[in-house]
Amino acid sequence: MKRNKLFLAMSLSTVLAACGSDVDLNVGNTITGGDIGGDNGGGVTNPCAAYDVNGTSYQGDYLSDGNCSYSLEFARAGKPVMADVTFGVLESGGVHKFAGALEIGQDVDNSIAGTVPSAGNAPVDQGGAPEGPVLFVNKGATLAFPEGTFLRINRGSQIIARGAVDAPITFTSIADIEDSNNPENARQQWGGLQLNGNGITQACTDDQRNNATCAVQTEGVPSYYGGDNNDESSGALNYVVVKHSGFEVSEGDELNGISFYAVGGNTEVDYVQVYSTYDDGLEFFGGDVSVSHAVLSFVDDDSLDFTDGHTGVVQYALIVHEEMDGNRCIEADGQSKASGTGNQEEMWHSLMPYTDVKIANMTCLSSASDESAGGTHGDSEGVLFRKGFNGGLYNSIITTYNATGESNELVEFDDGAPYQASQGRIELKGNIFAGSEPLKDPGTEDIDGNTLVDMATFVSGNDNAVTTDLAEIQSIRNGYISAAETLGASPVTLTAIDTRFDDSDFIGAVKDGDDWTAGWTVGLDSLPAGVSN
Repeated sequence: MKRNKLFLAMSLSTVLAACGSDVDLNVGNTITGGDIGGDNGGGVTNPCAAYDVNGTSYQGDYLSDGNCSYSLEFARAGKPVMADVTFGVLESGGVHKFAGALEIGQDVDNSIAGTVPSAGNAPVDQGGAPEGPVLFVNKGATLAFPEGTFLRINRGSQIIARGAVDAPITFTSIADIEDSNNPENARQQWGGLQLNGNGITQACTDDQRNNATCAVQTEGVPSYYGGDNNDESSGALNYVVVKHSGFEVSEGDELNGISFYAVGGNTEVDYVQVYSTYDDGLEFFGGDVSVSHAVLSFVDDDSLDFTDGHTGVVQYALIVHEEMDGNRCIEADGQSKASGTGNQEEMWHSLMPYTDVKIANMTCLSSASDESAGGTHGDSEGVLFRKGFNGGLYNSIITTYNATGESNELVEFDDGAPYQASQGRIELKGNIFAGSEPLKDPGTEDIDGNTLVDMATFVSGNDNAVTTDLAEIQSIRNGYISAAETLGASPVTLTAIDTRFDDSDFIGAVKDGDDWTAGWTVGLDSLPAGVSN
C-alpha cells in the first residue's frame, strides 16, 4: 500500500503540535511503580508502567484481574510519552491494555519548523544515545490496543523489545485478549506497529536532506519521517509477534503489521512475526533496516513490500497465504519520475536512490486464490518487481500449496523492471519456482519494439529451477520445511552478494532439523492442508 496524503480531522491536533517552533523535545525522567492500597490495609506494589514529565507522574492502573489499564491521560494520539518507559511482564499472564494509541517521542513536521532529534546509531542497550525517549518492553510482555489505535515510535526515539524463544513479546488487539471466541484470523482490530526514522527516502530531495527539511507524511493518522542518516537505529525487535492488525483509516488507506518509515540500518529486527493483518505484513519506505527470521502468515495484501529507495536485506522469511486471501509474497519498486504517463522510456528512469533490496532464503507458499473469489487485495501470487527496483532474490522457494499444483504467477517483472533486468540490475539465483504458472512474461518492449526480457531465458541457468509438474512441486518441501530435493537448483554463496547475509547451504526459509520458528510463533500448528508439517 502506498502513501496517502489525506489529512484526518482526528489527528489535527498532532499535526499542529508538531508544526510549532516551540516544540519541547526534552525527555522526562522514568519513575518506578508506586503503591496502591489493598483491602487488607497493606500495600500492593503497582507493576504497571509509569513515567514522569515536568513533575507530573503518569502510571497505569493495576486491576484485580492482574491486567494493567492505561487511560487516555497516560497516552493517546497527539499526546506522546516524552520519557523513557518500561512495560514489564505481568504475573499470571496479565496484559497491558490501552484506551488509546501509544506514541513514543514528539512528532515534528520539520518542513515547516522544528528540529528533529537523532535516535543515535545503535540500540540504547548496545551503547546508543537517542535524543528522544525510549520504550522498553520486557520479554514475555503483552500489550493490547483497541480498534483505531496504533503503536508509533517517532523520529529520535527507540523501542527496545527483546523477547525470547520461550517468552516472546506480543502486540495485539483488545478483542484478542477479551473475547475468548475472537477468530484466530481476525484482522483490522488495531493499527499495528510503526517506526519512523531519519533515514534516506526517495520522497525527499537532496536539498531537503541537506537542509534538514525532509518530512514525509506517513500513511494512516499522519506523522512524519525521513532524513539523511541511513545508519540510525530505531531500536531492536527480537522475538516479537504482531497480531490482528491493519485497520482501515479510510478507503484504500490501511495500516500494516509493521511499517518501517526510513528506518536506519543499525536497527535490529530478528525473529518477528506478523499474523493475520489486513494490509501489508512488513512494509519499508526507504531507509536501510534489514530483517532476519520473519514469519508472515495470513497477510491480506503484500507480505513484504519495499519502496522509496529501501536498501536493506531480508534473510529467512517464511510466508504463508490464507486459502482464500493474500496478494503477493513480495512487491518491490521505487518512485518513478513519470509514473502513470504511459511513457515507458521515462518510467524506466526512476528517482534516486533506487530501491535496492536483496532477499534470500524465503519460502513463499501461495494458495492460488483469486480476487474474483473473494480476495481482498488481489490474487495470491509470488514475487513482483516493478519500476525503480534493483536487487535480487536468492536461495528461495516460490511455490503453491494448492493440492493440484495450481498457482498464479510466481515471478513477474512489470513497469520499468524489465528495463532494469536488461541492464543487469536485477538477479534471480539459486531459486525454485514451482507451480502451474511459475513465470509471467512481461511482454514489455522498448521504444524501438525490442523485447527487453524473456523470463524463461532470464531465469534459466543461474542455479534456478522451474517446474509445473505436480510431483516435483510436492517434492521440494515437507510442510513449510525445505526438503532435500531441489530439482537441480543450487544455493549460491550469499556473502559474495552482500556481507550482511549469512552463508546458507540450503534453499528456502527453514532447514530440516533447524526449525527456528518453533516455540515463539503463533498459528503454525493450524495451517491449511498442504502446509502443516
